[in-house]
Amino acid sequence: MRVLFFGNSRFSLPVLEALVDAGLCVAGVVTPITPRRGLSPWRRRLELGKRAVARTWARLPSPLGPGAGAGFNARLASLAARAGAPLLSPGRVGDAEVIDRLRRLRADVVLMAGFDQILGAPLLAALGPVLNVHPSLLPSYRGPAPHFWMVKNGETEGGVSVHLVDDGIDSGPLLAQERFAIEPWTTGGELYERASRAGGALATRVLRELRAGASGPATQDGESSYFGPVASEHLAVAFGEPLTAAYNRARAAEPAHGSWVWVPHELARGEREVAGAALVARPDVTTLRLHAPSAFPGARIGPPGTVRREGAGAVVQCVGGALLFGRASPVTPVSPASP
Repeated sequence: MRVLFFGNSRFSLPVLEALVDAGLCVAGVVTPITPRRGLSPWRRRLELGKRAVARTWARLPSPLGPGAGAGFNARLASLAARAGAPLLSPGRVGDAEVIDRLRRLRADVVLMAGFDQILGAPLLAALGPVLNVHPSLLPSYRGPAPHFWMVKNGETEGGVSVHLVDDGIDSGPLLAQERFAIEPWTTGGELYERASRAGGALATRVLRELRAGASGPATQDGESSYFGPVASEHLAVAFGEPLTAAYNRARAAEPAHGSWVWVPHELARGEREVAGAALVARPDVTTLRLHAPSAFPGARIGPPGTVRREGAGAVVQCVGGALLFGRASPVTPVSPASP
């Protein structure tokens, strides 16, 4: 069975590595060059050019051997080389010339993991069955960032699903699922990594079952839910909420995003010990980025919203307790979207 792999995020790497380690036949690795959202047209062209150059160099054999280099491009190129598979970096996988090139790879099945483009009807029709690895127990937590929302909402159980792709969002028939516990100290990043490792093992099993004709799809039963992308307003410290809810939100943001709170400039510069946090960005406040949260029920340094610098970190008073962040750093320029 020839597997065509689609992925362009950190979630993709453990899944592809599992396929390669299992000795499955990888017909090609597709990782589109996608510019960041919100850029002007000329900045988008500049970023596309830079990333194209980076990926070209990533395809070259490393003198340090497989796996050398900490970047996504280097790791993906190393895995593709181990599999003896071409590494393709188109702009849009739905373009007609890209579809034609992918068709010529003669794949029997497509596997997506951590892929950020929607596959249109022409591509689905051209490539045959398409599977997706999704880091939640579908139909719950459909959408692009379930690891953040599950931790933020205080879920105690998570998992990973492999499903067939249809014209909806994470709505296709299920092929397999794996469940695991989410401990009350698990961060969003830790859940993301756990789901990617579990997804690699699960996808490998499903592909082997498909090859043996032993796996069949099932409908997604139960109440569905969808959560969108993580936005800047979701990362502000929720000091007006009970401590548990504020802590869940803060650990959901770790480590990729981090939390933040808006404080007077003097506090950000370390010139004052205690100050009230602002609810919105203003010219007289600075965004203070915060990492490594710990919860202290019952602790009190003042009314909710009080912030105190503590060494390299900061304490934020919430309802019913305080959050201690091990690292705090001001962000410039002052902007609600800066982090």
